[in-house]
Amino acid sequence: MKKKFRVYFALTSFGPNGVSVVEPLRAESAVHGQHLPPVLINEDKYQIRDLIRIGAVWGGSFAKLRSDAPHIIDAQNTERQIELDDGDSILEKCYFQYREASNLIVWQNSKNTGSLNRAADYMSQIFGGAVTLPQIQNQAELEKVLNGQLYEVEFDYARTPSMPLGGEVEWSQHAMDMMAPIDAAKARFMLRAPRGGSLGARAGQLAREMLGIAGTEKVRVRISAEDDPIDLFMAPLRDTIELSIVDGYPQRAEALAELEAAYDRNRKFIGTAA
Repeated sequence: MKKKFRVYFALTSFGPNGVSVVEPLRAESAVHGQHLPPVLINEDKYQIRDLIRIGAVWGGSFAKLRSDAPHIIDAQNTERQIELDDGDSILEKCYFQYREASNLIVWQNSKNTGSLNRAADYMSQIFGGAVTLPQIQNQAELEKVLNGQLYEVEFDYARTPSMPLGGEVEWSQHAMDMMAPIDAAKARFMLRAPRGGSLGARAGQLAREMLGIAGTEKVRVRISAEDDPIDLFMAPLRDTIELSIVDGYPQRAEALAELEAAYDRNRKFIGTAA
């Protein structure tokens, strides 16, 4: 069986000077070997495991260690508990690659394991300083979306408390006038074309204008009724890989090879960002 996974690309920033995580990663690996210590974050344990370094490229997995074992149903449709011994954990993991030369993480996304933000939280504790992992944005794709036909534009707008009634931008004045008397702090607007149709040519320009208006918190667009919304505050560069699932997990060698291939496919987009 094969399964598709999203791949994202992120840079690393460590400490007040925003240096890469190369030095703390090397130091922790030298002390702990291929499995760094587990860390408790919001009642769940996380761990970087299976570290291997070839030249200036690292490979490894990011794991969530669960003590609450789920139940399973056998072939006879009977539910039973998974028995864990003291100290055992259910392991959920995804794979990543870290490239020292470009300070780049290539990340196999997994909803079960945790996001890049959770990995940053883990590294912050292990490395002893604040770590952020800003994702590389796909500016070309964003422009392509906004220059094409759009099916839907949606945005959230927060009425600025310090701005007096009648002081909002013109397009939203009537809506803001309605919000003020009922003490509403936030409104959501959706502009949608008839199903199968598209919005007018100015829809993309409207979305661009929304990004620059104070109070705008989220702007999303959809190309068609079947597509997922695209968050214009976060249009990350991404790829898709397909991995064989063996005993419930992708295999490390195949996963790292596919992450390398995803990096190669997107190298021209990563370019100056990395």
